[in-house]
Amino acid sequence: MVANTRNEQQFFIRTLHHANHGSYVYCYLDGKGEYASTNLAEIKSYDKNYDTYVSLHAFSRYGRHAEDIQKITSIYFDLDMHANYANCPCPMSHIEECTDNTLKVLYDAIYGDEELPEPTIITRTSRGLGLFYVLDRSIVCEKGRNTGQVEFWKMIYRKLGDKIKSIIVPENNWLADDPKELLELDERVICDVTRVIRMPGTWNQTLGKECRVLFPEHLEDEPRYYSLKELESRVCGYGK
Repeated sequence: MVANTRNEQQFFIRTLHHANHGSYVYCYLDGKGEYASTNLAEIKSYDKNYDTYVSLHAFSRYGRHAEDIQKITSIYFDLDMHANYANCPCPMSHIEECTDNTLKVLYDAIYGDEELPEPTIITRTSRGLGLFYVLDRSIVCEKGRNTGQVEFWKMIYRKLGDKIKSIIVPENNWLADDPKELLELDERVICDVTRVIRMPGTWNQTLGKECRVLFPEHLEDEPRYYSLKELESRVCGYGK
């Protein structure tokens, strides 16, 4: 894991919004309010002692409304213990164990069986994992533009989500006989254009845990970006 959290913040924003020029990125610091900026440099200077979130996609003006979405940047999946935690609170040690188990299963699917394309970024969110497949070109969708491409993005998003969901179901992986649990896919996140995500290098104040970049290990390496066509080919027959 990378030691410098400020470097992680800069890498994260630079990679996620690499194709964003002149659009607003929404920011929220719990306890300090919210703002939006077209200047990515302003978004790199977060105080890590606050719960800090940034928008996954970009907007045409200040705020975070679906009708103002201007650019779609990526496909994002949230794997966590929220559902189980709400019904039956579990200790942080159990969440961390489930996170480690799930990460092993995902790496096996990526590098072993080649069932899953390698994410651009993986974060440890404090309650689970965040998987980001960043597009090589953002989808410009303001004022109804590129509606066909947006629908194509949604289709790929759902198919990739189904693939991940099937991989982390305990009976479908090599931890089937292990009593330890795995994280769950939060399906509410899928195709949510107003989604905000926790900034790496900042703390979850409730849990007292830090969100960090797990992958890539070397931030100076060129990030792995995807076209929708490439993701389609890999989701609908990866490695075949």
